[in-house]
Amino acid sequence: MIHIEIISPERIVQELEADEVVIPTAAGVIGVRRGHVPLIVPIKAGEAMIKQGREEQYLAVFGGLVEVLPDRVRILADSAERAEEIDEKIVQQAVEEARRQRAEAKTKQDIDAAIALIEHNLARLKVAQRRKARGRSTQELP
Repeated sequence: MIHIEIISPERIVQELEADEVVIPTAAGVIGVRRGHVPLIVPIKAGEAMIKQGREEQYLAVFGGLVEVLPDRVRILADSAERAEEIDEKIVQQAVEEARRQRAEAKTKQDIDAAIALIEHNLARLKVAQRRKARGRSTQELP
């Protein structure tokens, strides 16, 4: 087991012992188990997965850093949400609004900001839809 902490600026999103965590990073998606080599890498917008035995929990993460040590993983995310916290309809509206912003953007900075917002909300949508598709068959971890 490895100790996992997922922290956003607002709160501790999750803290538990698990078999594995899979995280989207700037270096690609990485899977971490106990004994992993130490690593600090930026987080990319996407879906994180925590596995305990046969149970899996998905979270949407965006920005920040992940610190990996042999016995723990600390995810310091700009934003992190568990699947059950995400309202799919609101996120779909946010994706559409971000796409409108991108279409209307005139500067590279505005385009980049809109793209980041699209990626963030698409990750949230994917996590929400995964939970919906699985129903409540996947246990929610503490």
